Amino acid sequence: MAIAAWLAGRRAGFAAGLVGIGAAAATSTAETDAVSAGAAALAVTAAFIASTLRRARDDRTHASRVERQQAARAARLIKERRREFLEHASRVLSSSPDSQATLTALANLAVPQIADWCVIDMLQDDGSFVTVAAAHRDPEKVKLIREIRGAYPLMRNADGPPQAVRTGRSIVYEEVAEDLMRTLAPAAHQVKIAQALGLHSAMVVPLLVGGRRLGVISLMTAESGRRYTAADLTFAEDLARRAAVAIDTVAP
Repeated sequence: MAIAAWLAGRRAGFAAGLVGIGAAAATSTAETDAVSAGAAALAVTAAFIASTLRRARDDRTHASRVERQQAARAARLIKERRREFLEHASRVLSSSPDSQATLTALANLAVPQIADWCVIDMLQDDGSFVTVAAAHRDPEKVKLIREIRGAYPLMRNADGPPQAVRTGRSIVYEEVAEDLMRTLAPAAHQVKIAQALGLHSAMVVPLLVGGRRLGVISLMTAESGRRYTAADLTFAEDLARRAAVAIDTVAP
């Protein structure tokens, strides 16, 4: 009897051990499955994020490419229009019967294609300057600039237009700030006049032909708010070269 009881106890203990091992194995398997599921979820999330970032990068790349293409098309269009304008200008300038007509045509061509204001001053034998042409959309403002030039003629040793004539080199003022106004127009009343004109940007380009200095063309922006760039200066210099040749051709 004692032996039978002992054997029964051993069997019960062995069975309980098997049950415990099974339970532990089940728990381990569940934990493993949970970890695997979590890892899979993280992988899916990471893949989604990576895909989203790739799409965003691709979208930015596409947008950048489109912007570059649009900018290139705009640049080509501007170049083509400027070429056509210069060809037209050459025809107009070459058909003018005398230098005054040529200079007037030049000023009228410049506004509004290149500038809001255009003033042309010709160099005289004594080194002084005479304003021979001016243009603006508003005829009253043309009268104003002539009155200003009459009251305050260009001084041969001054900066700005006289400087361009002396050096034979163009000048671009991308922004006409108050300190620049004071440099070009030292007197307080002249600064007030410049401020009243509402100038934003300016270029002064000498009229040169055969090594001779004929005068200077001043191009200014105001109402349009445009700011001149190096490309604008190149364009203006091309126009000035054509004008200088036309002026020289009809000069007595």
